[in-house]
Amino acid sequence: MDKQLQALVNEYSGKFFASNSEIPVSQQKGIQKEISNVVKNQMASQVNSGSFTDLLELFKQGTTSGDFSGNKMFGGISDDLVGSLTNKLGLPASLGTTIATSVLPSVLGSLAKKTADKNDSSINMNDIIASLSGKKTANKAGVDFNDVLGSVLGGGNSSSGGGFDLGSIAGSLVGGKQSSGGILGWIMKLFGK
Repeated sequence: MDKQLQALVNEYSGKFFASNSEIPVSQQKGIQKEISNVVKNQMASQVNSGSFTDLLELFKQGTTSGDFSGNKMFGGISDDLVGSLTNKLGLPASLGTTIATSVLPSVLGSLAKKTADKNDSSINMNDIIASLSGKKTANKAGVDFNDVLGSVLGGGNSSSGGGFDLGSIAGSLVGGKQSSGGILGWIMKLFGK
């Protein structure tokens, strides 16, 4: 995920830098690095806390409308990026805000679309979850996060259609016990069950 994310950051920030002369060339690489770090750290925080709902909602908005207004996770990424750009790199807050609002929607929208595209094997949700959690594989518990994302986007298997069974996921994640809290709770909430 790191290479794919950095490539997207470089692409969209490069377009922004080309049309914005107030950013010195000497700071552009540092800005790109901060964008990647903040995005990855915010996503990792969600995954490692077991709170996938906001992450999946971010991907859903990125693949559908590309409008992240009101998205809690996007707001956190944007706020952290502005803080990082101003505190670490000394940019004015207004310029940090401009960078965040200009670059982040394109980066996150493109990441979401590439992840959801079954014809694009360069990145998928299992790879993202594994990278963010620091594990070699994301689906040791028998959960295919590509199917979870597909179901959130309306393109995955459903519990009535075959391979994607909400009960099986819940059972594998909570050791066969079904409860309304924790990860099962968010899965059930996510799918309106």
